[in-house]
Order: sequence, then structure tokens, then C-alpha cells
Amino acid sequence: MRSFQKFDSAAFYAEKVALLSPAIENLMRAGDRYYEAYGFAVDEQKSKNLGIKTREYYQKVIDQNPGLLTAKANMAMTYVNTENPMQGILMLREVIDADPTNELALFNLGILSMRSNQYSKAADRFRQILANNPANTKAKFYLGVSLVELGDKEQASKVLSEVKKEEKDPAIQQAIGELEGRLGN
Repeated sequence: MRSFQKFDSAAFYAEKVALLSPAIENLMRAGDRYYEAYGFAVDEQKSKNLGIKTREYYQKVIDQNPGLLTAKANMAMTYVNTENPMQGILMLREVIDADPTNELALFNLGILSMRSNQYSKAADRFRQILANNPANTKAKFYLGVSLVELGDKEQASKVLSEVKKEEKDPAIQQAIGELEGRLGN
């Protein structure tokens, strides 16, 4: 539990710096730290409050520099678990319109497609990432998961085998083992 609190503390102090010196770098850092804390929040109210803080700082960044697509993509993800998730999805699409190869937006759209059981769309998003960055093992892993869900055993097995060789994270390795079990490998 204590390790999660460090994200809250980092956000708190980054905010203090941003308030004292509202340079775009400091605002972005505050937004990033709040976004990290938001990602680890388990309590619904805390998550909501951290999402609000995240949006506040990313909006200040976007107001100063609308071209900072990372701020927009991260901000979009804080809307996904609100009463207005489409606002986040539309923001991600705006990022893609501005930069069709934006990995963060493509990845997030892929994950959101998986959440709504749209595995074909998800696979397309992850393939788009891999076309520009074949070394992105996270995208490759989620492509493999999507292919498993689509029933494309041959392609799923091939992709997951590649990830197994490249990725050292034990959690990913365990997940690959479980997915291979589903494939009968």
C-alpha cells in the first residue's frame, strides 16, 4: 500500500512546483504525476479526484501547447471511466487525426476496443503500432491476446511465441503460458 502512496506524494509535490512556477514542463510533470497516481487508485472517489486533477493540469498544458498529444491522450483516458467515456474516445481519435502513428493513442484505443470485446478493431490498432515500431512488445502481446479471442490460433501462437522470446516480465510470461494453454500449445 505504501508504494502506491508515493505516486500521490509525487503528484502533490509536482503540483506545488507547478503552482510556484507554471512553466509548461512543470504543468506537464504535475499532470503526469497525477495521471500515474490515477492509474493506481483503487478507491472510486480517490480515482475520480485524481482524474479531475490530471485533467486540470493537462488542460493547462494543452492551452499553452495544443500540439502536446501525450497530454491529450493521457487526459482522454481519465474520461473513460467517467459518466462520459465517449469524450475520452473522441479525444483519442483527435490525437490519431493529428498523428495517425501516435503509439499512445493507438494503444489506448486498442485496449478500449478489447474492453468492449471489439477484438478485430483492437488487433488493427496493435498492428498499426507494430508497423511503425516492431519492437513494441506490449502492442505485440495485446495483438496476441486479441488474436486468441478472435480464434486465430495460428497467428496468435506465432505472435505470442515472439513475445515470449522478447519479453522478460514474469507477469507477461505467465499470461502467455495461460494463453498458450487456451490455444492447446
